[in-house]
Amino acid sequence: MKNFWRLCALGVLLSLAVPAQGLGESEFKGTSILKIIDASYWQVALIIASLYTIICVIGHIGWKIQDGLYLKELYEKRDQLMKELGIVTADQTL
Repeated sequence: MKNFWRLCALGVLLSLAVPAQGLGESEFKGTSILKIIDASYWQVALIIASLYTIICVIGHIGWKIQDGLYLKELYEKRDQLMKELGIVTADQTL
C-alpha cells in the first residue's frame, strides 16, 4: 500500500508541474505545453493525469497477469517435485 501512495503522489506532482515546464530538446525548445496545445493550465493537468492513470492501469493489469502466470509455473513445478519425491499432502489424499 505504501507504493500505491508514492505512485499517486508522483502522479499529482507530474500533473501539476509538467504543464508549465518548457520542452527540452525539440523544435519547441523552451515552449511550454500550455502554448503548444493552446489550452488552460487545468485542462493540460487533467490530460496529463488521465494519461498517467491509463499507463498505471495498463501496467498494473500486465504485471498482475505476468505474476499469475509465474505463480502457475511455480505451482506446477512444486507438484512435479512432490510427485517425484513421493510426498503426499492432506489435500491430495481426499
